[in-house]
Amino acid sequence: NDNWGHQAGDDVLAIFADRARDQVRRKDVLVRRGGEEFVLIMPDTGREEAEYVAERIRRVMDDELIALRGGDQIRQSVSIGVATWDGVEQPAELQERADRAMYTAKEAGRNCVKTSTALASL
Repeated sequence: NDNWGHQAGDDVLAIFADRARDQVRRKDVLVRRGGEEFVLIMPDTGREEAEYVAERIRRVMDDELIALRGGDQIRQSVSIGVATWDGVEQPAELQERADRAMYTAKEAGRNCVKTSTALASL
């Protein structure tokens, strides 16, 4: 938004959502949590598959330029945190682990995928 304006920011969010949806199954649910944060709910998905899908989403965002309305093209990377439900924890705890993993990805230099360890195994 600061560099390209709010319309460009909105366009990037919509393009991200489209590209992410192209990488997941029909039963998976992508929700915009707020601002530029999204949650992807993937029923019946283990940690390795979730990491694989997250990396596919990260790669497609990094590899494909985004065409803005004025003709400019930009590259947009994403930082992704993965958390797999342990079957016991509350939804808020799962979300908190995913958030921590995302911030770990940002602290690691951005444009990467980091996975949280389930609470039960800590």
